[in-house]
Amino acid sequence: GGMSRPLRPCGVRPGQRVCVLMAGSAAFSWMSGQNAKVSATFGALLDRYPSASGVHYLYATYLLSSNQQDLGKAELKRELELNPAHSSANGTMALVLVLAPGRTAGATVVALFRAEAAKILVLIGQLWLVLAT
Repeated sequence: GGMSRPLRPCGVRPGQRVCVLMAGSAAFSWMSGQNAKVSATFGALLDRYPSASGVHYLYATYLLSSNQQDLGKAELKRELELNPAHSSANGTMALVLVLAPGRTAGATVVALFRAEAAKILVLIGQLWLVLAT
């Protein structure tokens, strides 16, 4: 998948620290089911870092997993405008297009998408916990 090189705490530049902490906070809220906090945290993250690599992709993954397909697709498009080589965003966009209304997709495709989203959440949540301490 697109997560072949996870970001490690030692690899976070000083200018990225707040962005990573905010993304981790959003991911942690997402994992713990605090949906109101997730939306607010992503809003603040996107306001502060509108062109940071991966931010729109992470938000898109949340939106797609929350059955907000149109908003998720729009965030994926924004990520790919900013970073056309983002492999996870490209792969997720392919899945979104396969799962578009009027098209049928097997349960395997849906399971692959959910597995990718789970991997992203775990990695970001772990990084956030390390940086927050």
